Amino acid sequence: MLSVADGVIELDGELRFVPDSLLGDDPEEDRRGLRAAYSAICETREFDTLTLAHGNPVVGGAREALGAFAADR
Repeated sequence: MLSVADGVIELDGELRFVPDSLLGDDPEEDRRGLRAAYSAICETREFDTLTLAHGNPVVGGAREALGAFAADR
């Protein structure tokens, strides 16, 4: 299981970034950094469930879902 806080949320069955107003001073750079971090986690860790601070958990296939989200540029 992997838990993440406020970088990514689940809304209507999709992983999404939090709104720009909740990111730092440079939301685009913050998103790039989060994508890189999520990609690294997916490459080095095994997990099948993703819990989020906001939204429903991803149960089954979570590593693939987060990896696809991180790769979606």
